[in-house]
Amino acid sequence: MAKNTAKQGLKPASSSSNFVAGWGFWLIAFAVLYGPAWYLGRESVFETERNSFVPWVIALTLAAVGAGLLSFAVNYVMGIRAESVRKQARQKKKKK
Repeated sequence: MAKNTAKQGLKPASSSSNFVAGWGFWLIAFAVLYGPAWYLGRESVFETERNSFVPWVIALTLAAVGAGLLSFAVNYVMGIRAESVRKQARQKKKKK
């Protein structure tokens, strides 16, 4: 499998030349999304359960999943951008 990834030009995520939205980005996105998720969780349960842990669990789940999807999207876009930069560099090198 290592030979296959080398042929495709993939680099490990720990490479300093690539931007990776890691746990820090996920934590910031989680903190930002927690407020709206808490409000949505509180409004989506019955009034008798609003003072229980149900809205908190809903908010934690929604914020975690939302932050994960946002981190995935940012990593995907940054990967596409990095690949296009590498292609342009190869094309310039090939022209010389």
